[in-house]
Amino acid sequence: IRHPEVVRKAVVCSVFFKREGIHSEVWDFIRSSSVESMPKELKEAFLAINPDPDALKVMHDRDRQRMVDFKDWNAEDIGRIQAETLLVAGDQDVVTHEHLLEMYRLIPKCRLLVLPGRHGEYLGEITIHKEGSMVPEVFTTVVNQFLR
Repeated sequence: IRHPEVVRKAVVCSVFFKREGIHSEVWDFIRSSSVESMPKELKEAFLAINPDPDALKVMHDRDRQRMVDFKDWNAEDIGRIQAETLLVAGDQDVVTHEHLLEMYRLIPKCRLLVLPGRHGEYLGEITIHKEGSMVPEVFTTVVNQFLR
């Protein structure tokens, strides 16, 4: 939005631009989340890079607060995105189907890809990865083709 001359193509995954674009129970979960409720795999991955538990808490709390304080973006600004955009989500993602379609219709050069799975599952996200699933491979193939 701010630097259209720099971005030729964008792959945008599991996003929203209005609070109402996410299922309401997700906001309840975010408000009540704590570092203790983080998935074990995510904590271990962070601590493998930075073994300071206080840094993990700071990261969690900062990310949580960023979500709690989220303010809607202007639909007109979304409509000014000129980059070719691949909008991606899971069919059981935190973003509502209606919101995905709204973004798809707002962005002039947008393609929409909805893959089976929950939030991040199509990426092979470590806490919900399904052994033997080909969905992350399909995602990668489509993204590589789009970016070529």
